[in-house]
Amino acid sequence: MKAKKASAISAIALTVLLAGCGTNSTTTSTTSSPASAKETAAATATPAAKKVTITAQGFKPDQKEKNDQLDQRISRFKAKTPEC
Repeated sequence: MKAKKASAISAIALTVLLAGCGTNSTTTSTTSSPASAKETAAATATPAAKKVTITAQGFKPDQKEKNDQLDQRISRFKAKTPEC
């Protein structure tokens, strides 16, 4: 009885694991006409970049050294990505 129950639980766990690790991709066939190639290129073009807001939580005021390091990191990030 225990062996059947263990086998059933193992089978269910394996099914859930495989379902969770699977991909949800669909394959569509496309024709190679020039019009569909242009549509595909337009569809895959990257949209305009959206402005990103990042919020950084600082340390307590008595931890001045850590806050200074965080400010330096933020400054380096802003220098590397001026568009943000």
